[in-house]
Amino acid sequence: MNPTDFRDVRDQITAAAEVPDLDIVYRMGKRRRSAVRTATALAVVIVLVATALIGVNLLVGRQDRLPLGPRPTLPAPVHGSLRGSVFDLEQPPPLWKVATVNAYQSYALMMNNARQMPVIARTFDAGNSWRAWRLPSVMTEVTAMSPISGQLLYVAARTADNRFAGYLSRDGGESWAPMPAEGSRIAVVPAGWTLIRYGSPTGGVSKDDAYFGIDPTGVRHRLLRQPPQPTKEPGRSTGVVVATDGSWWVHGGCADLTFPAVSRDRGASWHSLRRPVPVPDVYIDMNEQDRASPDANLDVTRTACVDGFDSLDGQTGYATAEVDTRTHETTASRLYVTRDGGKSWTYVAQSHPRLLGPVLVAPDGALFALDRTDSRAQVGSPVGRLVVSRDGGHTFQTVDGIDRARDLRRSPTGQLLVNSIFGDSANAYWPMFSRDGLSWSRAAMPPNARWVQ
Repeated sequence: MNPTDFRDVRDQITAAAEVPDLDIVYRMGKRRRSAVRTATALAVVIVLVATALIGVNLLVGRQDRLPLGPRPTLPAPVHGSLRGSVFDLEQPPPLWKVATVNAYQSYALMMNNARQMPVIARTFDAGNSWRAWRLPSVMTEVTAMSPISGQLLYVAARTADNRFAGYLSRDGGESWAPMPAEGSRIAVVPAGWTLIRYGSPTGGVSKDDAYFGIDPTGVRHRLLRQPPQPTKEPGRSTGVVVATDGSWWVHGGCADLTFPAVSRDRGASWHSLRRPVPVPDVYIDMNEQDRASPDANLDVTRTACVDGFDSLDGQTGYATAEVDTRTHETTASRLYVTRDGGKSWTYVAQSHPRLLGPVLVAPDGALFALDRTDSRAQVGSPVGRLVVSRDGGHTFQTVDGIDRARDLRRSPTGQLLVNSIFGDSANAYWPMFSRDGLSWSRAAMPPNARWVQ
């Protein structure tokens, strides 16, 4: 659950591993309706696009799917007290959201056009088989769906008496129980638990937001020592990055410029670097009317907030910060790099400034990002063009075939994940995955799937 209602969980976790990439926070605020509408569509045509510029292959057919890697082992299911009915996917309702956990495991949320009669479909075998259930009648509308780990699945729902509540499934959506109450506080997150950020049901950022360890039964346990909390809603929000060295990287807040907070002892302590935003190297593109204004060069920066961040090995990491200007005409963000595990950060000069959002480090060290420069007219737009840098962020090139995308993240099993948008709306997308960033394949989709109009 999360900053846009459970927050599209911005990275969903499997049983063996530790933390979701996207925050999983229970949220039902102003962004509730737009968050649930994002989703993806099924295609059955085999296409191979060779990208000569950067050598990226786009594989979108079932027969040409990339090697999937080892299949995660799931714990035994535990059935809840609330059950719906088995649903036949021969004529399913429209898709509203798809959550791809890894190359094998995906969930789909379907509802009719009135947002009623929700259905959850799931696959645990890369789409070779799907099972689906209509949700219990107490849930009249699902506002968010967030896989956590193993077969743990959270939803936020409007109830029959017009309240909002959270529900937990421990068998991958087959049965449900009311979300359990908060458990005892913990100083360290035990091995095998998941770290999430859980928020207030009022939406936005509130004093009630906090990081929790989720035990295997789905109970939340609040961390005694909390990392800095954001003072406003950040773009990438509060996703948790798990590096290969076991360190956890979370959003550090938005006071001045606070870089990601890092824990190397499973939440017992956190380190983050905060510093004021320098003005000189901020790239501002003002129109002619702004340039003619007598105070056009005064007070151009108010604050900067880290928008995207990632580290693969726990030592080298990248962060983007979008500078908030008085005229909201910022057309480029600032890219920073750390080589010492987040202790210090250095500004990366770019030959062509861009408005970068989420970033992701590939196994070969290449830096992928969503370039939202062309989306600047849409304030807060999560959509961007997938780009890649092979020189540490100084220059970027477009990944052909994925022109409009959202939700760039890494799965717990190591695949790179992105939702590739098609059509004019950002609400219909194809989940794509890659093991190396060089070849991308379409993830599994439910049979007969169609997106809500």
